[in-house]
Amino acid sequence: MQKRDLKPLHHFRAGARVLIREVQDDNPDRLRHWQNLGLIPGVVVHFVSYQPLDDMFNLQVGDHTIHVGSEGLAACAANRRRPNDAVPGPAPAHSQAPASQVWIRRRRECHFATPAFSC
Repeated sequence: MQKRDLKPLHHFRAGARVLIREVQDDNPDRLRHWQNLGLIPGVVVHFVSYQPLDDMFNLQVGDHTIHVGSEGLAACAANRRRPNDAVPGPAPAHSQAPASQVWIRRRRECHFATPAFSC
């Protein structure tokens, strides 16, 4: 099995395209919030811009842009997207699915469960 080089999302900067691999937190409400934003394992995130003075990121997730600070990204781990990575479907924007929901992304199962989920 190949070792994954995962970094917290807040370590990436403008121009990066990354594939979310893990999200971990003890707070189910925070996990649901990230799910509603589309920040779930198997989703490709494009870092549009970063404002260092405000510590704010503009991220393209699926077909929408979100604005979030680095603290809101600390528990999401990703690696740079490689050409052979599966391309996930659209992000589940504003879904009200329970925390035990299992997401299936084109030939890759991603588990969303409290207190962590990964693929």
